[in-house]
Amino acid sequence: MSLMALCKKHGYSFRRLSKEEGVSFTYLSRLNTGIYKNPSLQILTKIARRLGVSIEEVAKAIMEED
Repeated sequence: MSLMALCKKHGYSFRRLSKEEGVSFTYLSRLNTGIYKNPSLQILTKIARRLGVSIEEVAKAIMEED
């Protein structure tokens, strides 16, 4: 499951997540496409907390391609 799919599963778009967590839309998009592959623990924590999932689940989604 990609990061985008994980977000959608929990009712979030990248735009909404970006706005609510202060992580740029472009950064989220680049994580999703594999351009960026090593997000900080702070970014993983923000995404996981907002989606209500574990940090591991977010990291796995980032590493997988959809």
